[in-house]
Amino acid sequence: MHRFLRHFLHQLLELVRVRKLQLLLVIFVGSCLLAGEIYRERVVRELPVAVIDFDNSRTSRAVRLFLEATPELTVVEQTPTTVAEAEAMLVDGQLAGVVVLPADLSTSLKHGRKARALVGVDMSNVLVGRTSYRAIAKVLATVAGGVELSYLQKTGVPSRRAMAAVLPVVTDEHLSFNPTGSYSLYMAPSVTFFFLNLLVMVLVGQVFLPSSVVVTPIEALGRLAAIWTATMGAGLGLAYGLLPFFGLTSHSSLALFASALALFLLVDLLLAVALQAIVPSRVLAFQLGLLLGVLSLMLSGATFPVDAFPPAFQALSSALPFTAFSRGLRLFFNQTLSMAEMTEMYQQLSTQGAIFLGLMGFGWLGRRGLAQWAGRPA
Repeated sequence: MHRFLRHFLHQLLELVRVRKLQLLLVIFVGSCLLAGEIYRERVVRELPVAVIDFDNSRTSRAVRLFLEATPELTVVEQTPTTVAEAEAMLVDGQLAGVVVLPADLSTSLKHGRKARALVGVDMSNVLVGRTSYRAIAKVLATVAGGVELSYLQKTGVPSRRAMAAVLPVVTDEHLSFNPTGSYSLYMAPSVTFFFLNLLVMVLVGQVFLPSSVVVTPIEALGRLAAIWTATMGAGLGLAYGLLPFFGLTSHSSLALFASALALFLLVDLLLAVALQAIVPSRVLAFQLGLLLGVLSLMLSGATFPVDAFPPAFQALSSALPFTAFSRGLRLFFNQTLSMAEMTEMYQQLSTQGAIFLGLMGFGWLGRRGLAQWAGRPA
């Protein structure tokens, strides 16, 4: 026990004494602060759009007014006079979107005919393109619906029937898991804890490097326990210190979140140690752990749908602890949860932990057997 505590305290002191580890912690804190600042805005706002109005009617002016009133958009004052000019501004990045209203817009709507408007958006950035298109389409549908409703009422259709015909279904786009409802709520927790995941991989790798150093089981256990303790404190600091500073708070209890975080960090440690056990080279094991850590954000589904991955990458995604934890993480910051509702995440992490323990045992025993067969120390 004394040796365990000695190595435990030694590892904690190294985090504040060793310059390269100090730099690592500074990079970690700075990255988390940067992520919080980037996602401080809840939605993308004031994307520049231009309106080319060939109709110049009350309806077309309403479209421009509604676009200007949409938080995601701002109508530029210097309107291009031709479609070609607007296209050039779109290509140059001066505009996020262009709306061309044809000369027969209001006439077609007032006579119950379908009207067509040309919409162009900048899809060089997917977030900008999808946000601007969605906002423009919503405005056009709203204005068109209002004109059609007025037309139906003038023809004698009762108000309720007219409303049902124009708007048969009302949809709510502002869902908690929808980035357009709160982009920071969707991304900031995942990104900050992604950096914590990377920190775990790097710190565990440092325990086994350089390759020439013999690491005893007691020493490794003490140092790994110190890393778990330090990263546990860092994770709680992110959830209840940094993220609330940017307006994001966990809706679930501290005990529930702490238990999930503790299990995730433990399984993450086991993954990094399992790589050291089954990969012959310590340096290669460290590099592989770092690679998996870097890819974990994408593979978790936070930035790209897992269903679109090839089968091999879907399997890799399900094998990473960060995938299960990041999905639960978004729940913590969206709604109040009970232990029963987190059962799936706990089961996934527990299964992964058992597999990593098995790989560790297989790797160490295999390495010892090979060493005895070769007549050299394990």
